[in-house]
Amino acid sequence: RLTRELGESIIAQAAEFAIALGGDTPVSVNISVSHFIHPSFIEFVHRTLERHGLAPNSLIIEITESEDAASPTDAWRVARQLEQMGVGLSIDDFGTGYASLERILRFPCSQLKLDRSIAANIAGTGLEHLLAGFGTMSAVSGLEIVAEGIEDEVQHDLLVSLGIPLAQGYLY
Repeated sequence: RLTRELGESIIAQAAEFAIALGGDTPVSVNISVSHFIHPSFIEFVHRTLERHGLAPNSLIIEITESEDAASPTDAWRVARQLEQMGVGLSIDDFGTGYASLERILRFPCSQLKLDRSIAANIAGTGLEHLLAGFGTMSAVSGLEIVAEGIEDEVQHDLLVSLGIPLAQGYLY
């Protein structure tokens, strides 16, 4: 119950923050799987968007790759409902769990966030080819790819050259 209450408070604060930014910049919120699959979650998100007058595409809900596997049927149902509402869904820490690419591509999400361990080991390890593949996949499928853990301009420039312009980390 406390996890749900905390999650709802954070979503409400994120909606307020998105409005303060002008409503044009999407705001992401990490949610635990227990909150994500709770029967009241979709209704809460809907009410929050309405209360703040926020467009659904201004909110992105993040769950970790391994969490969506914990209750795949429920996660799939909630993901579909979010997609129908226009709310974004991001799979966080991709590459550290056990989800297959095929499963992720069938899951109704709008964004994959590559785990920071991938960016940390990018130079000279052959991961450049893998990341270029993610860049191509993004261009073809429309699925946004975000690299986590970007700490310097070299990593940033390399990712952009590989077709992954979205990133987060200490550099920013």
